[in-house]
Amino acid sequence: MSHIQVTLTPAESKRLIAKAVAALPEVKRALRQGTIVIGLGTTNARVAEELLGKKIEREKFVAGAVLPKGTCVVPRERRRGDIIIRGGKLIESKLNDVLLKLTAGDVFIKGANALDASGAAGVLLASRQGGTVGSVLGTLMARGVNFIIPVGLEKFIPGSIQRVSKTTGIFRASYATGCARSGESYHRTRSFRDSDWCGSYYHGQGRHLRRRGERHHVRSGNSETTQQSPKAGKWDKG
Repeated sequence: MSHIQVTLTPAESKRLIAKAVAALPEVKRALRQGTIVIGLGTTNARVAEELLGKKIEREKFVAGAVLPKGTCVVPRERRRGDIIIRGGKLIESKLNDVLLKLTAGDVFIKGANALDASGAAGVLLASRQGGTVGSVLGTLMARGVNFIIPVGLEKFIPGSIQRVSKTTGIFRASYATGCARSGESYHRTRSFRDSDWCGSYYHGQGRHLRRRGERHHVRSGNSETTQQSPKAGKWDKG
């Protein structure tokens, strides 16, 4: 048997994941005769392009990002809304207008900020009301909507996301680089990684100029030790 070794940048991995998501039977079915909701995210932007067959303004399809200065939120006026596709066509509608019409034949695609060795995906929550996840998850689960989380291996973290999520929370952080956030983990949803598509083995983390692979950490301790953290800045809880 012949083998090949391929090196993918995070951007290339996102495109590969997008093609895998577009090839899913439930996504193909919803594209023909159902509704697909695509939440903001860098990987999801590629998914939208694969399903729509055209380019979108990917720089506006981001709600938050982990950058050298910390966890950041893109101002609402600089980003577009969720993409909603019905019967294969892009429709001008808001999430709240279609949420209560979704059924088991429809698809909701949400990005992730982290992935652990068990396959659990983690999402950072910058909104004090829980953001998109907080407003839709219960409804999606109750209605049996197909909930898909595309995530690349550059989001891989050591340890357990379920365990880490119990230590986070906006009002638990006394200091933060960037925006303090909470976290939530998902086990019983379908997540797609770049390795799922081609049966590859993960050798290490790649970095390139446009994505340097910044990490978001939670550190516990008394006030003296946490203030010694590099780049720690006072966060206004008000």
